[in-house]
Amino acid sequence: MGKKKTVQKNEPWAPAKPFILENLQQQADVFKNTQPQLMQYAGQQRDTYGRIAPGAEQGIMGAQGLVNSNLAGNNLRGNPYLDAIIGQRNQDIAGSVNDQFGQSGRYGSGQHAAILASEMAKADDALRFQNYGMERGYQQDAIGQAGNMMQGSQAILNNAAELPWVGIQAANGAVRQASSGYGTSTTTQKQGLGSTLMGLAGTGLQAASMFSDRRLKTNIEQIGTLADGLGLYRWIYRWGESGEGVMADEVAQLRPWALGPVIGGYATVNYGAL
Repeated sequence: MGKKKTVQKNEPWAPAKPFILENLQQQADVFKNTQPQLMQYAGQQRDTYGRIAPGAEQGIMGAQGLVNSNLAGNNLRGNPYLDAIIGQRNQDIAGSVNDQFGQSGRYGSGQHAAILASEMAKADDALRFQNYGMERGYQQDAIGQAGNMMQGSQAILNNAAELPWVGIQAANGAVRQASSGYGTSTTTQKQGLGSTLMGLAGTGLQAASMFSDRRLKTNIEQIGTLADGLGLYRWIYRWGESGEGVMADEVAQLRPWALGPVIGGYATVNYGAL
């Protein structure tokens, strides 16, 4: 097996070289002048993040605590005005029910007491359920607002991290553009065993029909035997081609006159002499 090495040099047009170098120098000057400012702005934004982020984190934790409290039902009676509203509603309900039973002469009856209690309970449940839902909504809004605060402060930090690289990326791009297509490249290509042997054999010989050295074959399978004991085989060459025929070591023992030349250290067979 061999290796093929190719070295290619490509240089810019000689009259253009001074202009390319001058352009690169100008780009370097811009980079040196602007990069310190980018670093300064990045530092200022990191300082801003340091002032905002702790408050945002506290807001997140506080809002989460309120949500957990709400899920536990702690806000069911959290409205200080709710009891007063319920009390006023119960007075209105009692007045209306009492009037109805008073007019019918059944005031103070068992039915009167049952209906009064039922109406008050339904009104009480409705108001408390509505209040509970409102409290949950307020707490969900709070957690969303706190999350927005955290995202805003994180965006400041991300931008601070990216700023110093803006100038570097621009400078790198300018250098690549100025030097595009120029330089020296070396390519080394490893030649496969099959290509090497066929090259050694010459254009007048075919590797698949003459290379019969057992070392060049894999997946060897015997498919028959001739009268003098010479085996017939099927195999796959190490470079991927399949083949059928004999083994050179057996030909050397049974029909040595059919051996071909040794090529690249491997035995061959002249199938026309078999």
